[in-house]
Amino acid sequence: MDSFQFLFTSLAELVCLLLKSGKNNFVHTKAHLGTDDDIIFAKGVYPYSYVDSCEKFAETQLPSISEFHDKLKNEPLSAEDYLRAQDTWDCFGCETLKDYHDHYLVTYVLLLADVFESGALNSTHSPVCHRPERTSSGRQF
Repeated sequence: MDSFQFLFTSLAELVCLLLKSGKNNFVHTKAHLGTDDDIIFAKGVYPYSYVDSCEKFAETQLPSISEFHDKLKNEPLSAEDYLRAQDTWDCFGCETLKDYHDHYLVTYVLLLADVFESGALNSTHSPVCHRPERTSSGRQF
């Protein structure tokens, strides 16, 4: 399930907005990743189209920047984002693409948890949360 279905904007944008309120809002991310370095306060990048088999998880280096091309949006990865991916690989001791994959997933879930628990999504008037419409009987549609 894509978290974007429930939010009016991307996780990357929500993390950016929450970061403006301070790193102390990232309780889960800091606790589980063991640092408050800037590298953890951004949604990671992932070579979705490149990882098309389990065999790729055994690779011992980050794929090239061209392999991170977003085929859905037809956009290349920026050099800045690729550098952040390389820094993540090094900083968190990734030895295989599986290590990078696992770190990406854990970070995504931690950032999403921090966004949800930050209070920004608790208001019915929040610009970031998509709340399904309800009928008079209380059913969602």
